[in-house]
Amino acid sequence: QWAQQEAPPADPALAKKLAELDAKARQNPTSLDDRLALADFQFENRRFRSAAESYRVALALSNGRADIAGLYGESLTRAAGGLVTEPARKAFEQALKTEPKDSRAHFFLGLADSQAGKPRAALERWLRLEAASPAGASWLPTLRQEMQRVAREAAIDLAALRRELRLGEGAKGPSPRDIEDAEKLSPEERMKMIRGMIESLEARLKDNPKDLEGWKRLGRSHAVLNEHAQAAEAYRRAHELAPDDAQIMGDYAASLIRAQPPGKEVTPEVVGVLRKLLAKDPNNALALFYLGLAEAEAGNKAEAAAHWKKLLERLPPDAPIRDLVQKRLAALGIEEKK
Repeated sequence: QWAQQEAPPADPALAKKLAELDAKARQNPTSLDDRLALADFQFENRRFRSAAESYRVALALSNGRADIAGLYGESLTRAAGGLVTEPARKAFEQALKTEPKDSRAHFFLGLADSQAGKPRAALERWLRLEAASPAGASWLPTLRQEMQRVAREAAIDLAALRRELRLGEGAKGPSPRDIEDAEKLSPEERMKMIRGMIESLEARLKDNPKDLEGWKRLGRSHAVLNEHAQAAEAYRRAHELAPDDAQIMGDYAASLIRAQPPGKEVTPEVVGVLRKLLAKDPNNALALFYLGLAEAEAGNKAEAAAHWKKLLERLPPDAPIRDLVQKRLAALGIEEKK
């Protein structure tokens, strides 16, 4: 078994924990929870070969759960040094059969296309993933870095491709291209143009209040004008129409936060939206930071630290917010684990 080729851990505490989780999974061979606990611990400790084998078993026990298929594929990819192997590709494709919007699967299938010499296919998939990703999604920095790399190596104009795909076109109101064009105008011309679009869109939404894309467009338009309270109201209407859409939750929460006066505590409304967002996207940076802040304000130091430590684990080393999070942890009297 290739999964057994990894050397035993040098850290006695790590070896003990792995042994305990492995024993529990073996004692309860039909327990999905026990198998996932082992797989997750192996993955978190970069034992990707072992994790892949554990996720393979968990995938069978779960009858093909999309999130487990994605984790299986990612473990195979990391075990292969970043190469998306054929078994990994099949795992990601399996994930998309039951969850067509699975972000992990789309990212790695794009990576597979780029590795197979199909940079345009990779970039098209990634641009659509970027457009569908919630605000503050943990994968966005990595996604954009990979898009820039592939576009540069393949001499593809990323901005031109984004315009060609016309992402988000078709809904009423200002499109991303409209707003981009508006940036070229004088401040007065830009304001007049966007105001006209907003008025037209608001009139249409009165006649068709169930136009989800329209509410999203209205939210983006108000955000361009730094009218965050109005943006939040538009995203609230969108959230009512699509209560499980993580991107809308992120945009809604971000607008509520920006609408608050500086120094104000995180409101219960923001906390409620962010908790729903974190349930949909456990690694969401926006949710982890502000829920940590809310817990700290409530005096719940352990809960705040848990959110912020998880955020630090997922932030790129050069992320500007890293220093702020470390300072917040220090203020709690809890140091970041090195």
